[in-house]
Amino acid sequence: MKRGGRVNAQSTKRRALTPARRHFVRDHLHAYPRCQVRWDGGCTGRAEHVHEALMRSRGGVIVPTPGVAQLFVSVCWWCHAQLHAHPEEATARGFLWDGHSRGHRAAAVAVDNPPPPMPADRLAATQARIRDAAKRYGL
Repeated sequence: MKRGGRVNAQSTKRRALTPARRHFVRDHLHAYPRCQVRWDGGCTGRAEHVHEALMRSRGGVIVPTPGVAQLFVSVCWWCHAQLHAHPEEATARGFLWDGHSRGHRAAAVAVDNPPPPMPADRLAATQARIRDAAKRYGL
């Protein structure tokens, strides 16, 4: 068996989704230019990333797909790093969904040292988006 050549940086499937993802991220950040998470005092306030509540490793998608429950949230770089650095807290706050449980609902997890609470108006708006997404997909 002959081996050689380069290993692909992206799979063919992922490469096909890249243009759609790029356009989706541009449009989403234009529609939601402020960070929707506000994790703690380190938040910069300016959204630079789009976070998927249901990560690909948990069965999620990177672009809106009919029939697939997903919540996309605009986040600053700091809050995005915190979401992935503290997955239990992010799940408890509803920013990460557990794809292994049917219904993709956020699991409540006890947190020893919770950060300051999210401002009430942001929390209400984010929870409304989570409820709308769950209702839209019949969860």
